[in-house]
Amino acid sequence: MTENMKPRSEEDAKTLIDEHLRSRGWNLTDFSKIRKEYPTPARRPVDYIFFDKNGKPIAILEAKKPGKDLYGALEQAKDYAKEFQDVGVDISLIFSSDGKTFLKKNLKARTLPERINQFPTPEEFYEIIHPEIERIMISLRPYQKVAVSQVISSFVSGREKMYIQMATGTGKTAVAAAIIAKLLTIGKIKKVLFMVDRDSLATQTVNKLNEYGLGEYWEIKRLTTNPSDRYADILVSTVQMLATGDKFTLYPNDFFDLIILDECHRSYFGDWHKVVEYFRKGDKKAVILGLTATPSDKETVNTDRYFGPPVFRYTYRQAVRDDILADTIYYKFQTNVDKR
Repeated sequence: MTENMKPRSEEDAKTLIDEHLRSRGWNLTDFSKIRKEYPTPARRPVDYIFFDKNGKPIAILEAKKPGKDLYGALEQAKDYAKEFQDVGVDISLIFSSDGKTFLKKNLKARTLPERINQFPTPEEFYEIIHPEIERIMISLRPYQKVAVSQVISSFVSGREKMYIQMATGTGKTAVAAAIIAKLLTIGKIKKVLFMVDRDSLATQTVNKLNEYGLGEYWEIKRLTTNPSDRYADILVSTVQMLATGDKFTLYPNDFFDLIILDECHRSYFGDWHKVVEYFRKGDKKAVILGLTATPSDKETVNTDRYFGPPVFRYTYRQAVRDDILADTIYYKFQTNVDKR
């Protein structure tokens, strides 16, 4: 591309954004779904604003000319979102773009902005905004809905590896079940592998998924390496079962569409790593979703190195503030054990 052909201005960026949105199925003349230069309550123009099926604003996209700080554009979008929130309109999903690169941030997820490969289609956008699934018997709490929304958004935007961090007792398995059900329902995946690191957890996971109602619509079973496995929609296995004797090679490397790793901060270079990487060979790579609670600083560095920053984080302190978990009560006292 010659220098004269490169985008230079914000208007050039908007032209590229328009083309990308059209390629993703957006009709820019359907003003019930998307508008440009839409005024905030303080009459400041939003570059792009998106609406739900009831005409309520739900997301903002700010355009910047190439070379400008897209993270700064996200801050601008955040200011616009706050104006709407101040008048009772909850906008939590914001984007910025120079026409080539897109950044996304969910203001409720308490995570870093995420670079995405493509903007969601209108259908995918609806699923992101409405993470609930009628097919499962789970009443998701607000923070769990945000977690599901974040994973669905990252999935449809082309991210291949991601993880969520949620404090123990805040419902990681329920969130995983909702994610599986949502992706199966909207046809984004067909086969799921759910890996845990203990046999008792494998049994517990199968029971939980059935308890949540997934077994009513999809076949869930423990992985056995028998031919019958190919007929199951969701297979649950220990890492050790697949890694011992390289049993994972009994399956084609494109067999699974989604692999969920429970306690993904463990054994970064251990057994699960070679299992997962096998299913990421070839043209069709399995998407990897990690679940973890509270990894140490060293584990977090390794986890981030493989997955990238978490797409959702819900800490113990947040759970205490939300009355989901009980606060810690501790006592400090001296003993004479070491005074001999």
